[in-house]
Amino acid sequence: MIAAAFLAAALLAPTGRYPIGRVSFTWSDPHRSEVYAKTPEPRTLRVHLFYPARDVAKAKQAPYVPDFDTIRKYAEEHFGKGYLREDFGSSYEALVTMIGDAYDAPKAAGSREKFPVVVFSHGGGIQVLYYSTLIEDLTSHGYVVAAVEHPYDMDMVVLPGGRVIEQEGWDDSKRTPAERAAFHRQRHEVNARDNSFVLDQLARVDSGSIASPLKGRLDLRRVAAAGHSLGGMSSVFSCALDPRFAACVNLDGGLDKGELYPPVTRQPILGIFGGPSPIQLPIESDELFAKRKTRNFLEGAGHKDLIAQYAQVASPGALVYITSPGFSHFSYYDLVRPEAEQWGATPERHQRNLTLIRKTVLTFLDAALKRRVDPIAAVRKIDGPLTIIPIGSSGSAAATDAQRR
Repeated sequence: MIAAAFLAAALLAPTGRYPIGRVSFTWSDPHRSEVYAKTPEPRTLRVHLFYPARDVAKAKQAPYVPDFDTIRKYAEEHFGKGYLREDFGSSYEALVTMIGDAYDAPKAAGSREKFPVVVFSHGGGIQVLYYSTLIEDLTSHGYVVAAVEHPYDMDMVVLPGGRVIEQEGWDDSKRTPAERAAFHRQRHEVNARDNSFVLDQLARVDSGSIASPLKGRLDLRRVAAAGHSLGGMSSVFSCALDPRFAACVNLDGGLDKGELYPPVTRQPILGIFGGPSPIQLPIESDELFAKRKTRNFLEGAGHKDLIAQYAQVASPGALVYITSPGFSHFSYYDLVRPEAEQWGATPERHQRNLTLIRKTVLTFLDAALKRRVDPIAAVRKIDGPLTIIPIGSSGSAAATDAQRR
């Protein structure tokens, strides 16, 4: 039973000093065609820019998800009346009434300061604004975050005029492992190209050729790509394909076995992955729980494969395994959904995990983009249940240096 406190309709408060502004754009790339469109059309993205703001008392509060009514109506018409309620379970009422901390198009903070930029990508089938807890916290610490809606990979993208683009192509049930790896690589690369296009557009925002409160306020020499799941691997691709990205953050995005990834030759990578829960899960028998408690998680085949795959593509970086109780693939976005409840999620545990995720990502990005110091050394100083496995510059995982707290 999810505690009543979990139904509070507000995000975790940002921890930085800046109020938060948000403006949204729809941008089409004339140089790329949309492969899933029924008729020829350019690749079109919806992008939400979160930025440090001032004078927010004069601005309206931005809705948590601006097109939520359209999404809900479309979902009921196409997937059944209870689609979103079933998808979000006990969190549904909170989703409907959620209040974030962003305001609609206020002035940017200060007058001359340039802010580093993070391009953020969602997981497959997840609305990008469901990561607002993480995004708004980064913004409050002086980052501009471009939250990108990747069409046909996000659950539902709403374009101007009310057109809805559903997720498409993600049924792997009839694909061979090789076909699955090839499909995923193609989507990672498409989304990485999206991220590069967003950087091109942000240069126009900074120059003032695209009107916004951010003219002259973006430091495009200090840029990172970040994302969850599909978006996490897309961020690694972004660093490999576009040298403008100075760092990348992969939140629980696995590398498909058999898929060939381009090397990230110079940028640091932060990879955060869920570790084992030290509590017995609702879906777990006493016998399975006893066996899991005695197993060395980092020696498991899946994580050994993951570390080996990173060692083939990564420049000096770190994999950070978070072993906080109940931490899972579903710990990165704002609300606990039924999948996470199956992993023993509680309101307190979910908030503790998000707090640790936010702290780790902020520490890494501050070191990589603002202070220009070793981000791995900075992450090592974080207090919390982290296991840190560095990827050496020689391309091999230095597992013997693993640090457990």
